[in-house]
Amino acid sequence: FSTGRTVVLSNVRALARIAEQSGAAALFEAGEPGSLVTVLTELLADPERCRDLAEAGATWVRAERTWAANARTYEQVYRQAATATVAPTIPAPRSGAETATLVTQDAR
Repeated sequence: FSTGRTVVLSNVRALARIAEQSGAAALFEAGEPGSLVTVLTELLADPERCRDLAEAGATWVRAERTWAANARTYEQVYRQAATATVAPTIPAPRSGAETATLVTQDAR
């Protein structure tokens, strides 16, 4: 994305999500070579679409895949983790098994 090239991805969940978030990738059906051929043929016939995808990808990655953007994401995750509470310890069975704790989300 960051190099300003047209990106083609298979439609597996993680890659499809990136394509949707970025609006900058063409998708083909995973495991279907004919689908890849179709997508590539369509892109080769449409240089303007290739340019649009490449520009959108470069813009997206420079805005959303930066150290600052990553820090915001991690901050959200850490804040959620910080609001989690640990429930009381569950007594161990008399067999001497280790105690277990339950983590629950704070209801605030």
